[in-house]
Amino acid sequence: MPPFSRDENGNKNIIGIIDNILQLNDVRLQIKEENATGYYILWCDEKYTNQTHRLEIHHDGNVSSWPEGFFDLLDKQLEKLCEWDKL
Repeated sequence: MPPFSRDENGNKNIIGIIDNILQLNDVRLQIKEENATGYYILWCDEKYTNQTHRLEIHHDGNVSSWPEGFFDLLDKQLEKLCEWDKL
């Protein structure tokens, strides 16, 4: 999935819907490889605050913030697995 497309005037268009962390990372890598700027994600936090967050994707692929609930399931699972040795 390309991170962006441009119309005949060079204007950026909507990327699309990102359903999982692999798709998000693919977009981030493409932005980094192209050294692209001006891209962001609109994410609706339906579980915690019901607010829409604008998350900037920087030219190096980093995301400006990573709110609670935003593709963080793997991190939470690994954190719990690491606690097993403390029991």
